Amino acid sequence: MKLSRQDPYRRRRSPISIVVIILLLVILAVFALAWMRGGPQPLQTVEKTIPADQLGK
Repeated sequence: MKLSRQDPYRRRRSPISIVVIILLLVILAVFALAWMRGGPQPLQTVEKTIPADQLGK
């Protein structure tokens, strides 16, 4: 017995909706990885001592 194309129990998803779902999952994964790493780290200043005889050069 053939299934009717109008069968309410068997809906076909459009390929566009599958692409959108995958894209959302990728974006959420990127945000999760960024959050787990702690986000952008602020730059720290590095203080290096310079000997007095090299200051005038």
